[in-house]
Amino acid sequence: MHLLKLVCDKVNSLGNLQSNSKLLRLLFTLLRSLSLSGEIAKEITKLRFVEETTDRILPQCKNDKDIKLLKYYLTNFMAFLSAFTQTEEGCRQIVKTRQAFELSFFLLDTITIPAVPDSSIA
Repeated sequence: MHLLKLVCDKVNSLGNLQSNSKLLRLLFTLLRSLSLSGEIAKEITKLRFVEETTDRILPQCKNDKDIKLLKYYLTNFMAFLSAFTQTEEGCRQIVKTRQAFELSFFLLDTITIPAVPDSSIA
């Protein structure tokens, strides 16, 4: 659990949310892997990682332009949330976290995904 706290603290101490550093990607990859465990999901909840991270993102994410600047951080955080909600404990906790829902719906409402021609999918 000390590793988990260390990783969460390091993610929350990263100053530049516009960064696409290897460290950021590595930390979120580790969090995604760890959060697939129900016990780790409980610990992540105790550490208030989701709430603290969402509180850091929301003030900086007001429109489409802001989202583009934070795209790497947001992508990693949303991938973490996806893995976190794979456990029963994670699902229970994420439902209680209003900010995470608001951020997710805000992103879905704001982002326009470019159309991909059918020929490029195959």
